[in-house]
Amino acid sequence: MEVNNEIKNKGFYLYCIFYRREDIPTIYKGIDGENEVFSLPYRDISALVSQIPLDEYSEEHLERNLTDIGWVAPRVETHERIIEQIMDFSPVIPIKFCTIFRNEERIQEILEKQYDSLKTLLDYLADKEEWGIKVYVEPNVSSRAVSGRNPEIKKLNEKIATASPGEGFFLRKKMDSLLREETDSALDKLANEVYERLLSLADQGSRGKLFDRKITGKDDEMILNAALLLKKEDIKGVKDEINKIVSQYEGKGIYSELSGPWPPYNFCTSHEFK
Repeated sequence: MEVNNEIKNKGFYLYCIFYRREDIPTIYKGIDGENEVFSLPYRDISALVSQIPLDEYSEEHLERNLTDIGWVAPRVETHERIIEQIMDFSPVIPIKFCTIFRNEERIQEILEKQYDSLKTLLDYLADKEEWGIKVYVEPNVSSRAVSGRNPEIKKLNEKIATASPGEGFFLRKKMDSLLREETDSALDKLANEVYERLLSLADQGSRGKLFDRKITGKDDEMILNAALLLKKEDIKGVKDEINKIVSQYEGKGIYSELSGPWPPYNFCTSHEFK
């Protein structure tokens, strides 16, 4: 699988770093669907790469292509699939999508200069997996709960019931603003509480940005998007514990989605690959 065949006008696309092995399965095609994937070894670690045409993957072309979901989506899928194949037999340090070099010498230089830290990280990840958890709340559930126990909102409701149309309009706007503020605060508190409990089960954790309904395709609001680095031997017990934690909130319209294992992107951020 180790190849050294630099082709004119082609660069090197980097997928991941892993323990060097001779018996890895053949991954026939890379990100471009044409060039084969191969490894560049250094001591007992390797970089997984494939050659790509620079006329399509140059900085100028990428700036345009990365805004085209029809171009990006299948390539992201291929990038992930290739890394996940390596995960079947080695821990990996995944490299972000579209990390490209003009020659293999630069990749070899990175492997050599960062060898100690790369090897340490691979050793650390060897018995661990990244899992993702997203927590959602059903529409208006928190708003109803907040409005039922907030004394100021109760008073505003009472005033609205006897107010003139003009006064009622402004009171309703004030109440809507207060309700949104109080609801956001309650959801933040709940998300923090859930995350801290989940974090106690993990070796490490990382919180990501929340996605709106247009991206998730759900009517429900995402209140937590987190990644957990879990020890493999603890996976089953941790998954049971996660379900137990989240089930305590189900009566409040809260539910979760657990997914994985994933390449541990969230826990490999200390290395520069340029």
